[in-house]
Amino acid sequence: MSDNYVLSLVRDVSVDEVSENQIVIQTWDRRFHLKNLTPGLRRAILVLSSDGATEDELARTALQLDGDSSIARFYFYMQMFSEHRIMLHSVQSNGFRLATLAPLSKYFQFLQKAINPAAEYELSQFAYLHKEKGELVLDLLSPTGR
Repeated sequence: MSDNYVLSLVRDVSVDEVSENQIVIQTWDRRFHLKNLTPGLRRAILVLSSDGATEDELARTALQLDGDSSIARFYFYMQMFSEHRIMLHSVQSNGFRLATLAPLSKYFQFLQKAINPAAEYELSQFAYLHKEKGELVLDLLSPTGR
């Protein structure tokens, strides 16, 4: 786990609290009914749907409110959100998002690597920068993510 990456849900989904222990997530092509949620899982999912948080912070929320009993289910939901391409991974600095990785394929696997703020990084010559929905988007030659 890394504190460098902030996890959040894509903006195009709606998250509705049906009851204290049930949340419905509606995407462009499906609906997820998350039932029998513990208070910690519910809180972690609501944080994901707003500003997001690091994986450590989300897991800690679930652990503090529920104990060890919900941690396996927490990681199951994180994997499910990734497989359905609704989980974003962002790099932040001083509370400002510098870049966000959006998966394009269900086969996308996020490999966490430590970020060295003093290092220089070079983009591929095949990178394509354009504007989409009011934001700058950098597309790279990658079949699984952007």
